[in-house]
Amino acid sequence: MELFFGKYPFELSDGAFPVTTDSVLLAWFAARKGRFLDLGCGCGLLGVLMHIRAGCTVDGVEADGNAARTAAENYERCMVCGSVIQADIRTFCCEKEYDYCVFNPPYYLGKAGKAAAARDSILGGIEDFINAAARIGTKSGMFFCLPPERFAAARKALSQTGFTAACVIPVKDSADKPPFLLLIYADRSGSETTEREPLILSESGKKSKQYELIYGDEKWTWEHFMS
Repeated sequence: MELFFGKYPFELSDGAFPVTTDSVLLAWFAARKGRFLDLGCGCGLLGVLMHIRAGCTVDGVEADGNAARTAAENYERCMVCGSVIQADIRTFCCEKEYDYCVFNPPYYLGKAGKAAAARDSILGGIEDFINAAARIGTKSGMFFCLPPERFAAARKALSQTGFTAACVIPVKDSADKPPFLLLIYADRSGSETTEREPLILSESGKKSKQYELIYGDEKWTWEHFMS
């Protein structure tokens, strides 16, 4: 069992993809008032973080049975306001109404290996996740993250479902390095894409103020970029 931020217990199921920076940054980026649906929730990390750090209500959908059970246990352990459903996001339908969808989709194209389903498109690629979020019909929009080289595919899928990337935040390890991740908010407003200032994780070899804000002890209560 892991302790996030030194105090929050969290269990990973066998073969689950390990906790990475992108999930923490996505949770921080998306966290705001509203009801969320986490597509491909894995062991429930986004829901746990968004509930603990910002008080969000988050339901999760996960195809893998072991991961779904572990997510439900993590939700119960951390008293998350939400439930976990075992289902394939490519066929999942629901009667509940959500304000937002959030997802950390598979980045790669069908590669085999450990935790393959979590990071490779065995159970659906970025297009499937965007289609699922559009089909569910959120009130507002969707939050997700991916490497810059996958953004073109995401924009095409968004366009085909009537969504546009309203806000994009590049994430860099340091100011002199290229982005390794994009945090994306998409909706049906039709507005042009706004690229915000990069989120830089380190400065002069030390953790940046932005990093300390996200990983610090304070609740994520400040207003985010689309509020």
